[in-house]
Amino acid sequence: MRSLKSFIMILLCVLAGATQASAARAPQLAREPFAPQTDTMAVDPNDCSTYTDYKRWFFDSQAWWQDKNQDYFMQEHLHLGTCFPHAQTVAGTVPFDAVIKLHNNPGVITWVRVQIYLPSSDPNYGAIKKGCHGDGIVCYDPQPPLRCPANVMDCTFNIHLDVDTTKFPYDGLQEFRLATNMDMGNSTVMYQTNGWRAYLANGKTVKPVGFDSTLESVEGRGWHTGTNYTNARLDNFPKDTLVSGIWTFKVRLDKGADGTPVTEHEILIDPNIHGMSRGVSVPITVKGIAKTAPYLGSGPFSGSVSIDTRQLTNGVHKLMLRAGSQISAPPGTNSGVIVVPFTVQN
Repeated sequence: MRSLKSFIMILLCVLAGATQASAARAPQLAREPFAPQTDTMAVDPNDCSTYTDYKRWFFDSQAWWQDKNQDYFMQEHLHLGTCFPHAQTVAGTVPFDAVIKLHNNPGVITWVRVQIYLPSSDPNYGAIKKGCHGDGIVCYDPQPPLRCPANVMDCTFNIHLDVDTTKFPYDGLQEFRLATNMDMGNSTVMYQTNGWRAYLANGKTVKPVGFDSTLESVEGRGWHTGTNYTNARLDNFPKDTLVSGIWTFKVRLDKGADGTPVTEHEILIDPNIHGMSRGVSVPITVKGIAKTAPYLGSGPFSGSVSIDTRQLTNGVHKLMLRAGSQISAPPGTNSGVIVVPFTVQN
């Protein structure tokens, strides 16, 4: 009997110790409120139907850096893509499963942030910061920073972020910005961000985003030390509308805030840049002039682009827009890129 009692006492102590150890570990998560969830789903870029909250489309914003005389396909890439509820009405907490990709990029990811744009002149600016970068609603600061393994050209990180939109002071059409910051060494920084729009409906004052306040645009932005922002924007994403015949849309491929002049712009259909392909050959019209994609033009461009979708197979395709700014210090080209899907039905 004494042996049985001793065994039970030992067992209870072990269980109590395990419970205490578990309780002691739990605050580790509490002390890192911006850590990603470990059950992040692997997002299929071709299928956002797994989300049942809102209609979503997979957008991919990218920042590129090309050293002077570096091969086009070997420049450094930083991608962030996710299934985004474009122009949908959202409320409460909106989950995002972000897919971050690096290509030939030796830098380290120091933080990931989601913000909803609010100008610094707004009296509510900074009220939602709560230790997050800038006016971010939620941030992830990986420790240690994320990087590709040595001698690996391409790598992917999946990160889950829950965005509590009730922290934002206004309703109406707002601009979400999902950004990834990289330390490239030698006091050089590279990051990608974007401007993706949705309507908030949390029972607050309706005050749309303060610029292009009715435009349901999709924009990718690249930032690099020496150039600041370079932006690629699609003004009229077709959503579920099937495109056919000659599809015409408007773009803005130009510098962003405090950016250096854009020296080139590019329009590609179904590219696989990591696989060393600039995409398929398709008749397009740029500036009213007949061209062929893959298309590379000089300087900035804002205006209409037309694609002859009859030269494409029916089904889902990708449109890639890029604006690039070449500078002398550091010598190279910074690019902002946006990639969106569209569906052809002829």
